[in-house]
Amino acid sequence: MRILHVQREIMAKSMKVKPFFEYVMGCVETELGESGYDVMVFYNWPQPGERDISITLILGTQVINIGISRAEVERRKEYAPFALDWLIWSEIRMHKIKIQDSQYMQTLFQPERLNK
Repeated sequence: MRILHVQREIMAKSMKVKPFFEYVMGCVETELGESGYDVMVFYNWPQPGERDISITLILGTQVINIGISRAEVERRKEYAPFALDWLIWSEIRMHKIKIQDSQYMQTLFQPERLNK
């Protein structure tokens, strides 16, 4: 998957939080699919008064659950264009999921772009 850094910067600055999160989740789903996984992605956007987003990735028979607060999504969106992606992919990689060496993954995990 190819994502231009300049495009992502514009998106991060101009989009509201929920559409930006949905876009990132679409990138995650696309990348997993391009890596050969049968993937389903589910998430629950918090209702008023709730704070956390629960993300469930189903990769064939493997299930990965990730929790993140809405405030963290907002913080990462403002911090750097790929900071939210980096957080989600860091969680996915902890489950030993094999991912292709795409331009997207290289962008996320280049030493000078680590978005902690």
